[in-house]
Amino acid sequence: MKKILFALVMITVATTAAAQYSGPVVNQASTVKQMLAYGTDDQYVTLKGRLIARLSHDKYTFDDGSAQVQVDIPSRLFPLGVTIDASTLIQITGEFDKERFGTSEIEVKHLVVV
Repeated sequence: MKKILFALVMITVATTAAAQYSGPVVNQASTVKQMLAYGTDDQYVTLKGRLIARLSHDKYTFDDGSAQVQVDIPSRLFPLGVTIDASTLIQITGEFDKERFGTSEIEVKHLVVV
């Protein structure tokens, strides 16, 4: 009986120790400048700022006042019936695609007009 109880306790301890959060980590950087300097590839970020230019179909320049970054925003993420221009404050959440060579960008997963 003691062996069975000991085995059950060891199994419980082993499975509890193995349980960990493995989802995306939200970037602690609160500005584009911090994200570009300290962000890591595939890191989730949330930033507030403005879209100041459209570069192509889904590519825009995002500016939060500290720096600018290219963002990829699918048209389905824009709220219906809301016009967004360079003066509209928005909040974006997405995955930071950091490039060693070339242009780093954010693949936007969620957009909200603030």
